[in-house]
Amino acid sequence: MKLLVVGAVVLGAVGVFVWVGVVEGSIPRHLIDEFLAKQDGKECWLDGGKIRSIERNAAPLVFTLESPNNPDLVLKVESRRNPPDNFKVNGSVACKGVYRDGKFYAADLATNCPSKYEASKEGKQGARFPAAKTPAASPVPPGPAAAPAAAPKPDRGAAPEKGP
Repeated sequence: MKLLVVGAVVLGAVGVFVWVGVVEGSIPRHLIDEFLAKQDGKECWLDGGKIRSIERNAAPLVFTLESPNNPDLVLKVESRRNPPDNFKVNGSVACKGVYRDGKFYAADLATNCPSKYEASKEGKQGARFPAAKTPAASPVPPGPAAAPAAAPKPDRGAAPEKGP
């Protein structure tokens, strides 16, 4: 009986993973440049957008995306979601949603996480891990240069040596 329950749970989990992979994998991804040329009205992901301005920073969130390649290509976006972390002007964001009535209605937003270990745009080196410190050599204790070797101990199982 336990084996049937475990098998059903595993089979159900595999089914959910396959379903999510097929559904999420079937949503096309577009860069803003190519999306603005098509505007097909179907659900899609917009990648590579740069936030030009934030008109409203609370639900409904309203902001303007621009193409990083051509700042003249802009798109108004509205979302019922709260702004994600790192949501700021000049930040990059990906949006999943539908385009209609001259506006992109985003159901999901994702921002890139900045890394403090990446080099900045000005060419400065990013923060690095601190260099490993090597321990200082321990001082040699005063005394004779070499300690005398200890005499070997006799084997207890051996017969005692006879003297002359």
